[in-house]
Amino acid sequence: MTRNSNTLCPSLHRRGGVTTRCNELVGEAASQVPAEVQARYTEIPWQKVISMRHRLIHGYDFVDYDILWDTIVDSLPELVDTLDRILGQDA
Repeated sequence: MTRNSNTLCPSLHRRGGVTTRCNELVGEAASQVPAEVQARYTEIPWQKVISMRHRLIHGYDFVDYDILWDTIVDSLPELVDTLDRILGQDA
């Protein structure tokens, strides 16, 4: 997938787009994780994830879509892999 993908970019640049909403949900979920659990799993950038959510929710007048794109392409897959590994360990 590229930055110019026909399947992702239209929703990415639309206010209230699906990709923005998904990142909001990830940040909201992260904010609900208890502090002691966050402290146990320091490999997850909890504050960055939560801060991204705050920026998307409260900074809707300006969202840097390049940063959002980089997060989706570079950081989100790594986060999912880390969570899968953690959940597999704790199962």
